[in-house]
Amino acid sequence: MRRDVPDRAREDRSSARPLYFAEVCAESLKEDLVHVITFGTFDVFHVGHLRVLQRAAAFGERLTVGVSSDELNLAKKGRLPVFGQAERLEIVAGLSVVDEVFLEESLEKKRDYILERGADVLVMGDDWAGRFDHLSDVCAVKYLPRTPAVSTTALIEKIATPDA
Repeated sequence: MRRDVPDRAREDRSSARPLYFAEVCAESLKEDLVHVITFGTFDVFHVGHLRVLQRAAAFGERLTVGVSSDELNLAKKGRLPVFGQAERLEIVAGLSVVDEVFLEESLEKKRDYILERGADVLVMGDDWAGRFDHLSDVCAVKYLPRTPAVSTTALIEKIATPDA
C-alpha cells in the first residue's frame, strides 16, 4: 500500500545537489505513508490484542496506538485495569507492529487525536461498530471482528475463580 516517492523528490535528482536516500525516506515518512490509529485499554494483554494490532497495522505503514488511561478505563468500565497505564503503554510500545503509543484520556477527543497525529485510517474492534462513523470526514473508519473466545473480562474472571 506504499505510495510512490513524491514527484518533487524525483525532480531533486536533476538538481545540482544530489538527493540522498535518507532524505527520500524522511520525506516519504512525512507524506506518503498511510498512518493508522487505533485505541484500547490493552489490559491483561492477550492474543486477541496482538491480532487486532497486527490486523490494524496491515491497513498502512505506520501504526499509532492510544492506550486508555486508568481514569478513562474506570469511567468507561467501572473498574481500574489490572495493569496500570505505564505498564500497558510499555507493553504496547514493545510490539514490533506499533510505531507510536500515547495515553488516551477521553473518548470524546478521538477526532483531536486523529488530527494531531495525521492519521489516515481509524481501526476499532467491531464492538464499537458505528460509534465512530462520524469521523469518516477526517479519515477512513474500519471495524474489525474480535478474536473469538478471547476476552479480557473473561480472563480476569477465570483467574479470579480458577475452579469455575
